[in-house]
Amino acid sequence: MVGVKGMESEIVSVLSSIDGLTVYDHEPKILNVPCVALDFRGFTRERNRMGKRFYRYEWDMNLYVKVDDAKRAADQVKGFCDMINQALSQAPTLNGKAVEADIEQAEVRVYREQASPHHVIHFRLYATEGE
Repeated sequence: MVGVKGMESEIVSVLSSIDGLTVYDHEPKILNVPCVALDFRGFTRERNRMGKRFYRYEWDMNLYVKVDDAKRAADQVKGFCDMINQALSQAPTLNGKAVEADIEQAEVRVYREQASPHHVIHFRLYATEGE
């Protein structure tokens, strides 16, 4: 069994293949944007009809993009979302570590009121593993 730490490590590895994107396995206090930060949410464990256990690990994943120029930032957000989707589509089993892994949803949030305006794209990511 790979476990949550192994799955998370493989997610970091897959996403690290994206040029220009820093990948963190936690939410750091200081961000090197553009970046993605993973935040482990928890897991569920189920048994199928054959009695085999499956673990479903879940992460919140935030993509941070600084807004210096609104058009450029919007293009970056879309580009990184496409690259993240493509990277995970090319590794649907996280290189054999998972039964499956994918993004369930994503939501864009814009923070303009701060001294450093930025986009945050919040993804819900999961990976399943059989015992």
